[in-house]
Amino acid sequence: MFEKLKFGKTTFVIKGVNFLSLLQTFEKEKIKIYKIARTSDTQMIVVCKYKDAEKALAILKQKCYNVLEQKNNTVSTFLKNFAGRIGLIVGLSAGLLLNIIASFFVWNITLYGDGLDKEILSALKTNGVGVGTLKGFLSENDIEQILYENIEEISLVDAVFYGCNLVINYTVLTASTEEDASKANIVAKTDGIVASITVLEGTALVKPNDYVKKGQVLIAGYTDNGGEMTKCQAKGQVYAYTFKSATVEFPLEKVILTRTGKFVTNTKVLFLGSTVFENKESHTFSKFESESKEEYLTPSSALPLKIIYERIYELEEVVLTQDFASNQNNLELEARLLAFAQVEADDNIIEEKTEVNFVSNVYFVSYYIKIKEKIS
Repeated sequence: MFEKLKFGKTTFVIKGVNFLSLLQTFEKEKIKIYKIARTSDTQMIVVCKYKDAEKALAILKQKCYNVLEQKNNTVSTFLKNFAGRIGLIVGLSAGLLLNIIASFFVWNITLYGDGLDKEILSALKTNGVGVGTLKGFLSENDIEQILYENIEEISLVDAVFYGCNLVINYTVLTASTEEDASKANIVAKTDGIVASITVLEGTALVKPNDYVKKGQVLIAGYTDNGGEMTKCQAKGQVYAYTFKSATVEFPLEKVILTRTGKFVTNTKVLFLGSTVFENKESHTFSKFESESKEEYLTPSSALPLKIIYERIYELEEVVLTQDFASNQNNLELEARLLAFAQVEADDNIIEEKTEVNFVSNVYFVSYYIKIKEKIS
């Protein structure tokens, strides 16, 4: 019954030389090749249509190739193997069915948080949620609500099902501390030099021309009435001069790599992504770069044989002398563009300037932008 269904592919493992000539013969005889892979210098795997197998085998014998293995991958082969493995298929089906059934239950609970793991597991168990619980009776929102209602110390909770795993992320409610009082102060949002300060309520701790750092208290949340401190919410505004800057380096001498004129060439032939021929030339270049080019051996042919040429060039270090004066304008423009990349569209620009410094045979071109902005 199965013999009538023979169609598919045939795989040959052959041994010999001059495989390129063999592939050209297959193409000439219109033998469809699906895959070719060279496993060694004298051994290759060829996959063709099953209906062409007899013709391909005749060519292999005619050209004196040694056929190490011939394997037919056909419908008849599949059906015979299928008929002989009914027991395995039944076993796999039963295992799959058990896995599907098991996927409807919770088999693991993972907690991410600090200090309330025991309380959370106890609250879940009390409300009928645990290992072995049917997921169909649960929802992520229900689990979160259980924890909010039963554990006062929880601030935030997030429950998510990942397959059979219930993952719970939570954070603990923290009591207010003295640090909350610092919210009554006005602090600096960035570094700068104080330009002006206006206090509506509270106590100023800085004055114009003071240099302040990010996070420093500018207006404190209290008032001083004859030595008596009264807490309040600080109110006011502080403006400061801040600076945006960028620096570009320009060495008078720099080392670059150039080609010496020496090179080696590597060649690789591919068929459907597999290498069928490769030739590598050795070299002793300490520094090098490579270029690759690929093309089809027979552009007008249906046989997809691709050849890749890789040329490796030797490089040497050359010291290049540069003139600062002829490049200064471009360097100042580059520094200016880098500095302005840090400026917002509505920033109040007060001043711009360029500085040039020369240290250890290197010019440093810097561009500075002075801005007045609100830092409170």
